[in-house]
Amino acid sequence: NWMMEEFLTQDVVIDKVYYCPHEPDDKCHCRKPRIEMVKRAETELCVNLQKSIFIGDSLTDVQMGINAKIGLTIGLGTKFKEKIATEKVKYVENLEMAKQELLFFLKVNTSTVRTETPTKGT
Repeated sequence: NWMMEEFLTQDVVIDKVYYCPHEPDDKCHCRKPRIEMVKRAETELCVNLQKSIFIGDSLTDVQMGINAKIGLTIGLGTKFKEKIATEKVKYVENLEMAKQELLFFLKVNTSTVRTETPTKGT
């Protein structure tokens, strides 16, 4: 998966990538900014959303992070910063800056992001 490989070049390991295969006109339940994909990850990977980080590069990504009540949402790029201004969102210009925000968040929130060990096959 290209996304996992790109983050790995920045020493960030991603367990799983979720995406919606539908078109906007399909009006599915998994299309961002709805939170179905986040809820699936919460269940499948035993994730504590309040201690998690969500990185997105679009307005719907950022809105999804807010809707799901993610601990920290990182907006990659500043093109939509004025549209959503909240202290729950940090806007950065590149992946290196996102990594720094992520590391700071993890340092402040020292307990684990997972609530339990995920089941095999997820």
